[in-house]
Amino acid sequence: MKNSNIENKESIKIFDRFNRPILNISKKYIYVIFMPYAYNPEESFQRSIKIMSYLRSLGLTIFSPILHFHHYHKECQRLNLKDEDYYKWDLEIYSHFKKMIAILPKKDWNLSDGINNELKWCREKKIPWIFIVE
Repeated sequence: MKNSNIENKESIKIFDRFNRPILNISKKYIYVIFMPYAYNPEESFQRSIKIMSYLRSLGLTIFSPILHFHHYHKECQRLNLKDEDYYKWDLEIYSHFKKMIAILPKKDWNLSDGINNELKWCREKKIPWIFIVE
């Protein structure tokens, strides 16, 4: 996935490695990065930073639940505080979005209960989403 020509200030065209246009993204939405987390939280956190940095460099507004809650979750564990409602918080935040982009790893993303639940929730709420495999 790479950015090429920015057609106008309202949208961005994304091209594949063969320079074929694959996506025209409007800047008027807030997009969400879905990433498996439970199997390797630290790796997911680092990958989310890189993906978010790239998408932000294109001028997109991005929300990443992993970047939003990773340190909070770690500190709750360290302080022995119980707070497992961050998934519920994610859904409350998502309810304000009009469109989602699911940034998925090349393999095994379909094994993630979290991603499958989030995509199911999007279908139920009729919020359109797009897959991009990194």
